[in-house]
Amino acid sequence: MVGNWSFDGPDMADNTAFDRSGQGNDGTLTNGPTRQIGRIGQALKFDGSNDYVDLGSASSIDDLDVFTYTAWIYIKSFPAGNRAGIITQGLNDRLCEVDNRGGASGDKTLRLTTDRGTDTNLIAADDLLTTNRWYHVACVFDLNGTNRLYIDGSEPSYGTNTQGSGILSDDPGQLVIIGAFDPPGNEFNGLIDDVRVYNRALSSDEIKRLYKIGATTKINSPLLSKGNITFDAASNSGGQSGVSSFSWNHTASGLNRLLLVGVVTSDGANLRTVTRITYGGKALTKARNDLSGNRDAEIWYLANPPGGTNSVSVTLTASVDRVMGGAISFNGADQTSPLDANNGTTGDSTAPSVDVVTKTNGAVVVDSLFYRDDTTDASCTAGAGQTKQVTVTNGASSQFGMSNKGPQSPAGSVTMSYSCTGASTPWIISAAAFKPLKLFTVNKSPNTGSIQNGLVGYWSFDGPDMAGNTAFDRSGQGNDGILTNGPKRQIGRIGQALEFDGVNDNVDLPVIVGNSKTIWSISAWIKTDMTAIGAIWSEADDNVGGDSEITMDINVTDAGKLRVTTRNGGDIDSIAVATAINNGQFHHVAATRDGSTIILYKDGVQIGSNTAVTASPPNQNDAAIGTHPNNNSNFFDGLIDDVRVYNRALSSDEIKRLYNIGR
Repeated sequence: MVGNWSFDGPDMADNTAFDRSGQGNDGTLTNGPTRQIGRIGQALKFDGSNDYVDLGSASSIDDLDVFTYTAWIYIKSFPAGNRAGIITQGLNDRLCEVDNRGGASGDKTLRLTTDRGTDTNLIAADDLLTTNRWYHVACVFDLNGTNRLYIDGSEPSYGTNTQGSGILSDDPGQLVIIGAFDPPGNEFNGLIDDVRVYNRALSSDEIKRLYKIGATTKINSPLLSKGNITFDAASNSGGQSGVSSFSWNHTASGLNRLLLVGVVTSDGANLRTVTRITYGGKALTKARNDLSGNRDAEIWYLANPPGGTNSVSVTLTASVDRVMGGAISFNGADQTSPLDANNGTTGDSTAPSVDVVTKTNGAVVVDSLFYRDDTTDASCTAGAGQTKQVTVTNGASSQFGMSNKGPQSPAGSVTMSYSCTGASTPWIISAAAFKPLKLFTVNKSPNTGSIQNGLVGYWSFDGPDMAGNTAFDRSGQGNDGILTNGPKRQIGRIGQALEFDGVNDNVDLPVIVGNSKTIWSISAWIKTDMTAIGAIWSEADDNVGGDSEITMDINVTDAGKLRVTTRNGGDIDSIAVATAINNGQFHHVAATRDGSTIILYKDGVQIGSNTAVTASPPNQNDAAIGTHPNNNSNFFDGLIDDVRVYNRALSSDEIKRLYNIGR
């Protein structure tokens, strides 16, 4: 093996993907591929526009005469009439790629292209790849000059098999690339994980073994349960007529957001459908649409939409007689591939209904209903267990509705139904189910026994515990954090840490569910040489003066002290101990409170205490890592890793155990 890029947290730092093969072929993330939950730990998500990883052209991976390329891939969309690189070198030299150029041997296939001077090897597997699922792929060029492909550990049938002759072309100036070839151009749209390069041809048994690493190992499964999707907000466009585009404002808030937009159209002469929906400039993906005559009902979705108030903009194929739109936002949704299942149907009655078979425990089902009664005012009531979030009428006879139902546990069939007034009349329902966020409820082996008891917040910042700008809470309480203003992933003390710039970086957290204000523990690994006050952990209210807070920070302006403060209005208690904490080395810091006593620890050893504490914050407050949330100040400059919050006071032995995990 001459190259292995796992993209897991310990193997990433800022824009560098470290080579785990020992050959030093580290890759550079170019144009912003993002970290996502992968098939084995963490993957990189490529946007299909300009993202790729530059592996350089070191001799150990450049111009290999014999090679094997392997990777796990998750295709979001195929390049329209084109090819997309998975692992490549040059324009045609050595390309392991996805091909969607049409024809019997080029329609959504895996392809290996090698340039042998006058002859080019082309080999493609026919019609085997689809979107939104994981594949293990391998591209092999052996000592006999023969190309071979493998998909999920097996060699497929071939549509094009032109083996050619001659030696492979050498071009030392061509870079080895993940996620594109000869960029800019031919970029991959989706996730790529666990990329490997060998300077020999692996056997079919060896490739089967690589496939089984990701196929039979239930990555993250022992650590995961499903959280609950919760309703955030709803909005609608009102009835629109004679338009080819329209918009309205929607406000989304909370964490791990999901935006769903429903649209229905009706035209007397022509069918009009939706061509594009954006929210705050970000494009949505269509989950489902259903047609009945010149009527259309659709559902679109966007994971991790922008927070705050933004415009929902809908574009249609042409001007339409009547159109209505609505939006619903949720919290706690899967951020990688939220769509779970969909179904739709049409009918002519006063009882529209559709069944959706969910595949994931805890999924929420949302529908988009169009109902028309030409003889009376239209009105539809949602069925049992449904909550109707959107109702729009357009004229006296047309109604649009959006309802949600669930979370559905266990997974299975969910019926979305309505009871409508008037005579039997045409209707359409499009419905889709969406998955909840994965929550880490059981910690890894070091986190067994007593140091798991009472854990109400745990942010490891490791690869499997991060997705996009979300830091998952592994305590099981669902207190996921949002990376704000760009804290960067770096090699930490235990796996991966976050680097804060001391200017505005922080992790925004909700009110910590289950936390106590008088009995608690806070623990973290930090590395800093900052020369200003920097908050490691803080809970505080929204008042500028900080009327209610619990804060652990480094007060460098006060003789370089590690400090913990609790406040209730004018009642303030603090403990600050001068110690070598800002010396550019990793240190474990912890604080506990048991009633009236606060104890401060550094590197597993007690360094101070205050036994006369009376201030107890009266409120449940928002929390943050790396800043003071009440006035957005005291930003931390350095690395923070493995942050834990408990609703009990840990013993000195337990603090020592936490320190020993990372020492």
